[in-house]
This record gives sequence, C-alpha cells and structure tokens, in this order.
Amino acid sequence: MSSNYYRLVKDYPDLKYRNNQESALFLVKLVNSLYQIEDNYKFPTTILGYWGFVWEADEDEFFVGKRELTTAGDIPKPIQTGFEMLAKLKENRIEIIRSKKDNQFGILATKSKLEEIVLIAYNYEEDEKDLDRSDDLQVELKGLKANATYNLVETSLDQTNNNTFAAWEKIGSPANSKNVDLLTLQKAAELSPTHKNIF
Repeated sequence: MSSNYYRLVKDYPDLKYRNNQESALFLVKLVNSLYQIEDNYKFPTTILGYWGFVWEADEDEFFVGKRELTTAGDIPKPIQTGFEMLAKLKENRIEIIRSKKDNQFGILATKSKLEEIVLIAYNYEEDEKDLDRSDDLQVELKGLKANATYNLVETSLDQTNNNTFAAWEKIGSPANSKNVDLLTLQKAAELSPTHKNIF
C-alpha cells in the first residue's frame, strides 16, 4: 500500500487507493490484524507509525496519489480520517467472537473505564474491485445492562460520508486550491456522525 512514494495516479491508476477510502480501510484492517496477532500469539504491538508526507499540500496539488496524509489546501485524505477514527478507540479491548472466519469483515471493539463502548467495523477485501458494493454486517452485543438507556452514534467513512476524496470529485476534481471554495472539503474532513439513536 505504501511503497513507491513518489509515483502518481496519472502514471499508475491503481494508486487511486492512496487517495480514497481504501487506504483508511486497509489501515483499520491492519490494526485489527495486529490485534489478532496479539490475541493468538501474545505478541503485542505497542506503537504504529505511518511514514507519510505533506508535499501534495506544500505543492498545492489535489489527490495526485502520493503517500500523504493531506492534500492541497491542507485537506486531510481519507487515510488521516482513518487515523482519527482509530484515535476514538478506548483503552480496554472487548473480546470479539466471530460466527465464521471471514477476512472481509472485522470489528475492533473497546470500552472506557466509564464503560463507553466504541466499535470500528469494516467491510474490506484487498482484491475487491467494487468499492460500491454493500453487504450486511450483524453485530450482537452481550452483557449490556438491563433497563438502561444507550446512545448510539454512528460515524461512517464511505463513498458519501466523511470522505474528502469523494467530496473533491463532486466539485469537479480541481488540480489545485486556487479559486476553489475549500469549505465543502473542510466540512467532509470534520468526521461528523452519520446516524444517532437512543434505545
């Protein structure tokens, strides 16, 4: 995912994944894989670093495919949004029991000392070409307190939500930030909830 830093999408179209939500999906799946290694082999990961740059922002180029966290106008790419979502995880991990082994779907589950539960679910297979495909993911939570009220806040990163690359495409894929109202892209970068419910 991260090799050949300076290659560009115009020369290597498959590098589009560095610009879109696939990079964030890969990151979350990687972290989940590291959790599974820790669980199965007692080999914990203590730090995760990302060697990225900001030259697209410095050179005022939008989404050219470099291994970057930000692009023109200092707009975060979806990979940075993925890091921001991971940062919302809490300090205590919750055990995940899968009904069947499936590499495409995964969940990272955590809770705080105050028992706030934070889950990150993903649907991603590296060789899947149709990122528009939709699948159902069923999550069952056990051990919740009876007769309690729960606030559910969902924040999605997909083709339409919290996705600066998709927002950039919607405004016509400008080459740079000159004469561009960055408000739409800044709004897409805010990591806003997509659904709220009380039950």
